[in-house]
Amino acid sequence: MRRPEPSRRGLLGVLVVVVAVALAGGIVGGYAKVFTPVVDVSVRADRSGLLMDPGAAVAMRGVTVGEVRAIRPDADGEHAVLEVALEPRQAAHIPADAVADIVVPTLLGPKYVELRAPARAGPGRIGEGARIPTASVSTEVNSVLANLNALLGTVDAAKLNSALGALSTSLQGRGERDGQTLAQLNGYLRALNPSLPTLDRDLATGADVAGIYADLSPDLVRVADNLAVTSTTLTVTRAAIPPLLSVTTRTAADGRTLLADNGGALREALGTLRPTAALLARYSPMFPCLLASSNQLRIDLEKVMGGQYPGLHSFTSLLPAQQGYRYPRDLPKVAARTGPSCFGGPLAPADAPFPHVRFDDGWTGFVPSDQVTVAPGSPLPNPLPRPLRGGAPR
Repeated sequence: MRRPEPSRRGLLGVLVVVVAVALAGGIVGGYAKVFTPVVDVSVRADRSGLLMDPGAAVAMRGVTVGEVRAIRPDADGEHAVLEVALEPRQAAHIPADAVADIVVPTLLGPKYVELRAPARAGPGRIGEGARIPTASVSTEVNSVLANLNALLGTVDAAKLNSALGALSTSLQGRGERDGQTLAQLNGYLRALNPSLPTLDRDLATGADVAGIYADLSPDLVRVADNLAVTSTTLTVTRAAIPPLLSVTTRTAADGRTLLADNGGALREALGTLRPTAALLARYSPMFPCLLASSNQLRIDLEKVMGGQYPGLHSFTSLLPAQQGYRYPRDLPKVAARTGPSCFGGPLAPADAPFPHVRFDDGWTGFVPSDQVTVAPGSPLPNPLPRPLRGGAPR
């Protein structure tokens, strides 16, 4: 038999080593789940706590959905970051706005990550590279022991012994009565439990009410001071209060007698005045302009009747005669419906000559100046044309 050449034997040895290394790497990678597809996310917490090691389970609603791959400090050095690998099939059912709790099932057991969906989860699902916030981290046993040690270090043993002895003496022989008290307290708390949401809402509202009272406290103090002054005044003038009450009583009796004797007449008077009051109420919008027009007339009449100069001053012009009365054109109209209107008033002197206003009373004898015919050569002046203002508003 022919032996292999040395170079060929070296090549076979290298091949065997490579295969062995590949098998070992495949076994280690399979154990480490390197070849298993996962969705990598991170959980950021204030602390990871003790007994939180790589490989810890990640669960949601009691179902394992992944594991913790690594634990490292955050860039700021004040938080812990848990690198979590989620199963793709399970990640498709985890909301994007889920939160994480780092919990411990037993007192000294290892911790795991519990994912929780909010009450109203969004439509999205968690994806690669998501950062899940932490809602809570379970209290560590060493933290409890440290706080207890600090508490015991500040307590005087002799005083604690005396207090425990006094407590034991006070409870001795009162077990049955204390049990009844605890049972009654439990009943009270059970009856109060349904009202806790209302109590919580009332406490939240009470803060706003307290703020309002705090803002009103200066006014309340001032009112209290005024009440103190009022009470002092009443105390000083208490001798005058009985006569005042007596006079008030007699006045009330006289008023009751007056109303009893004249109640019918007062009702009739009010009923009679109702149409007049309604008419005044209807025409009340024109009262301001009526008074303003009256004041304007007063100013103009002062100039005419000697307010500035003695004597009577006037400017008179002759106009053609208006048309005479004609039946039935000029029959008076009954119950004219002239509504409240100022007819453009008050008019200033710059508005002269003033236009004519036609009222809804049936008379149509007025003819505008631009429709008046003046005979040629007539000595009467032809007035400036002015438009005729329309009928009164209805």
